Amino acid sequence: MKHIFSLVLALVIVLLVVNVVSEGVMPDGVAVATQLQGTVNIFTSESPEGRLIRNNDSIAKNDRVEVQGNSMLELRLPDGGYLRLSENASLTMRMLRFEKRTGTLYLQAFLENGRLWAKINKRAVPESWVEVITNTALVASKDSVCGVDAVEDASTSVSVYEGVVPAVSAAREAARTVGRTSAPAQVQPVSVQTFQQVSVPAQAGALQPRDFDPKAVINDWIRWNLQRDAREGLVSITVAPASSTITRGASLQFAAVAHYPENTEKDITWFATWSSSAVNVAKIDPFGTAAGSEIGAANISAAIEDMHGSTVLNVSRDIVSIKVTPASRSIMNGAVQQFTAMGTFSDKTVKDITSSAVWRSSNTNIAFVDATGRTVAGNVAGTAVISASLGTKSGRATLKVRRELISITVMPESAMIIPGDKQEFGAVGSYSDKTTQNLTEIVQWETSDIRIAVMDQVQAGRVLGQKAGSATITATFKKISGSGTITVEMIPPP
Repeated sequence: MKHIFSLVLALVIVLLVVNVVSEGVMPDGVAVATQLQGTVNIFTSESPEGRLIRNNDSIAKNDRVEVQGNSMLELRLPDGGYLRLSENASLTMRMLRFEKRTGTLYLQAFLENGRLWAKINKRAVPESWVEVITNTALVASKDSVCGVDAVEDASTSVSVYEGVVPAVSAAREAARTVGRTSAPAQVQPVSVQTFQQVSVPAQAGALQPRDFDPKAVINDWIRWNLQRDAREGLVSITVAPASSTITRGASLQFAAVAHYPENTEKDITWFATWSSSAVNVAKIDPFGTAAGSEIGAANISAAIEDMHGSTVLNVSRDIVSIKVTPASRSIMNGAVQQFTAMGTFSDKTVKDITSSAVWRSSNTNIAFVDATGRTVAGNVAGTAVISASLGTKSGRATLKVRRELISITVMPESAMIIPGDKQEFGAVGSYSDKTTQNLTEIVQWETSDIRIAVMDQVQAGRVLGQKAGSATITATFKKISGSGTITVEMIPPP
């Protein structure tokens, strides 16, 4: 209840502020027609009978626009945001105030019918606000991207693609009232989050936002808006993977990334316009999945309006077999092994398909293989099967991961005794899996000078002092050695 009350209060405050600015505190602004497709009429005080809109025409307070069938209109707002209208849409600009010095925008538009797309400037100052009113709803948009679909005298649907949009159910009479100073009756506000929709019925009732999959609901209208938004400031587009090979009948998912200033990026895979330069070789669907049909090469492109990125897709002959090399390998924990996949095709050609094959490991704890065949041994010793597949064919290799002794440490590093005394040394082995083990009983112990110190034949690692001097005590196992020092000193005379 506290959250709902706060939201209602915020909307009321906004409406009060709108009343204030409408009294002349801020100058009127205009929206500009920046993209016109088809036929759109505008009705103004100077042209009450209506006239055709042209690109770069201005739309001001109290102007009404009607978009005809098979037509669309984009309006650029004074602060850099956009409103777009679909075919058969009718919108009245009830208020449009803009303070150029501060960048403050107040906009209130009545959408009687049709679809509207609002991309509201993310850099808008805190005081700015945009309201879209329909016969059943009030939608307050700021720092957001949303779609508003209005059916005359029926319901309103709000879909949010970026940001958070408050939506309020409003009686028709309240929605038509300009400059009201209180929230409409039967207010039931909700916050519609990113990738959520809400339907506002003609009859007042509870609003229940629900999640939606943008890929599942995309159509030509939504795709056009997403591309118009993505085009602004776009520097380049890259398509991945680069220069790939598939066999006839196989498919490959491509990804498109848009690049903007300051190293920012945006995934545009699901709404870019995809095309193939040779549809007989490879066809590509609207979401970037290409299917090989005939042998040859095709340029796969992802476009946002006039800008595109592309890569080459090769469709090869049917693959007969795959050979993975080396066929077997033994490496220690943490080591890296590069495998290569060579494909033999129906025309008896052999080609390196390492980058196109799908790589797998039978046990990722023992060894992990990436998309390029590069395999990293884990900390678990054992054997893993590394396979490369393309189409219905696959090849295999065996990778054995062993736990290997890296070093031996003799402790203590140095000791001092007198002739006839004993000193015990220990040996600790360090392994490739970053574990250690006591090797005292299994290493081979040696002394560098048996005249000074000898190894005890009964207890491993124990040294017997003979006469004054120093000797090196060495522990060796599997050709790995470690050493310490023993010093024998005579007892000074009393």
